[in-house]
Amino acid sequence: MSIQNLRDLLNSLGSSDFTAESFVSCFNELQELSIKNIKLPDDVKISLIYHQQRFMVRNLAQNSQPKADEEDLLKSIDRLIDAFEALKLNANDVLDVDDETLLRMKLILGELCLLRDSERLALIPLEEMAFCVTLFILVFKEKEEYRAFRLILNRVNVTKFLRAIVSSLQDYRKGKFEANARRKVFKKLVKIYRVVHKLHILYSIKKNISALVDHNTNENTKLVALYVMLEKVKQNRKYFEEPINIYKLLEPCFEKYEFMSKRLKMFETISNIIIIFQVNTVLKHFLNAARSCQTTKELRSLFRYVENLDLVRQGLTNLHDQIVIFLKGSETASRLGSSSNLRSLKCLTELNVPHFNRLLYDENFELNIEHFVNVVDAYFVEINTNQVKNIVKEIWRSLKNEISFDKPIESDLASPNWSESLSID
Repeated sequence: MSIQNLRDLLNSLGSSDFTAESFVSCFNELQELSIKNIKLPDDVKISLIYHQQRFMVRNLAQNSQPKADEEDLLKSIDRLIDAFEALKLNANDVLDVDDETLLRMKLILGELCLLRDSERLALIPLEEMAFCVTLFILVFKEKEEYRAFRLILNRVNVTKFLRAIVSSLQDYRKGKFEANARRKVFKKLVKIYRVVHKLHILYSIKKNISALVDHNTNENTKLVALYVMLEKVKQNRKYFEEPINIYKLLEPCFEKYEFMSKRLKMFETISNIIIIFQVNTVLKHFLNAARSCQTTKELRSLFRYVENLDLVRQGLTNLHDQIVIFLKGSETASRLGSSSNLRSLKCLTELNVPHFNRLLYDENFELNIEHFVNVVDAYFVEINTNQVKNIVKEIWRSLKNEISFDKPIESDLASPNWSESLSID
């Protein structure tokens, strides 16, 4: 199926939903396009999200899939253990990732997805492990889009987490599973999961908003896309409450889709601000891992795995520049009074790349690990959280002047028929 045929299929559906047959057919074709590395145009992607969302809500929300019986469960555990066996070799080398490694990770991911819904294994963080394995695979499949995740997910820590998962599953298989046996490793896995899951959610929301900003989509499609994005925000509310409670400020706007659709640049700016905070958190994890390196060889391998730290810095700088351009073109900038508030997000400076590479790649250059990491850390200065809060509050004040929240909601999405069509009940 070509992209045009896929577009024609989606257009032919109109307001109708996928049938089970057409959903499976569409899914298979998308898999084929993915294998061929063919990216979908944004208009197709947005329409696809809408129809998939409706289909999933109507057909899969009741969690009616049959659960694996004990025999299937044990077979899946055995397959996972077998797939993991070869990954034990060179488990301490972050650079030891080849096609076989990624293939085994995909096999493991398939078994994790089968096992994660089992109530008997509920005390093992299988959902969190499956998500981290997925992102680890994507780091190599979509290098540019997932570059920042290299700072926190690598061959060493993913294998370490998998080893704990496999050991617990082996214990379960032998009938001697103890919930607290690997509590420390699982606690670290869950912590890493929360960091990468938040960043992934933020990136996906920002990507969808930017697609709407950059393309002329019709109003109905824009409203539907907004609905899907805001549902994702609501489902992950905790991610939008720290370090700045964006959720509380924007919650009154959530049902006013038409109002929000006309201010997408503003919401893109807010998403950029949150992403900068989160990437800064990810960077701290990376620098802590660097400080824990025992040898200069380990340190060099870690930085080589990231490939190009300066590209991460440039990506953050681009987000910052978008924020400044928006603020300078709005009334918010004049109310902030001082340009120092705009500079509060300028948390990055140019890396001296030639000098940096000499320190890192010259095998004859002996590194003081702590000093080297501190030098790198200096290029990623702490963000002034209080000043950023002032920026967000000023954006909020401009919103309050434009909208009256005591008026009834006026949106096509609030019509009874539309709401009913997406209701799980």
